[in-house]
Amino acid sequence: RTSLAQVCVYPGSVRLCFVMRVMSWCVAFAAGSMTTFSGYLIDNYCYSETQLKGVGKDNTDAIKAPETHNVYCLDKVQACKDSGFYVAMNNGTGGVKSYHPKYQLDAASMTTALTLIASTTKAKDYKVTVTGEVEGNQIKNAAIVECEGDECDGVCTCGDCGTTPCAGDDASSGDTADGDTSAAAAVGVVTMLVVACRT
Repeated sequence: RTSLAQVCVYPGSVRLCFVMRVMSWCVAFAAGSMTTFSGYLIDNYCYSETQLKGVGKDNTDAIKAPETHNVYCLDKVQACKDSGFYVAMNNGTGGVKSYHPKYQLDAASMTTALTLIASTTKAKDYKVTVTGEVEGNQIKNAAIVECEGDECDGVCTCGDCGTTPCAGDDASSGDTADGDTSAAAAVGVVTMLVVACRT
């Protein structure tokens, strides 16, 4: 990567700069991993309001008491829906609760979540299990189901947030043999392109 960046500063090396971008895209694509995580589903609007004012739009504390957050916000309040949703993780210590976003839902996952919420009978204490591909702090194209019990409170079953790959994930977390092979193959293709451009 360093040598490619240095070559790009010389005249006539436009194609090498393009190849560097291809390599970055390939590696990022190979690094995505299927993940299953369970936690409270909260909207970003109420979370931000809680950070600023101590309570969200529904007068509940999504950080210290996410179990009190109203499903009504997720289902009916447009500002909350437009802000996007996340599944929460308790980062508190010593028995002090401090829930913050673990994974943000992408657009496709939001659609799935809103459909699920529209049919729920729960008014509060809304926890879900999401299974999808993680890239950064976002989970994509997630399958989402409601979840009950302590095993639903910030629990990683498999994938990016833990040490166990999800079943059927050929390139989970990038630490498995398959993941390393995918990344190596991508870099290998790019290396061939670099050679062709410099010849």
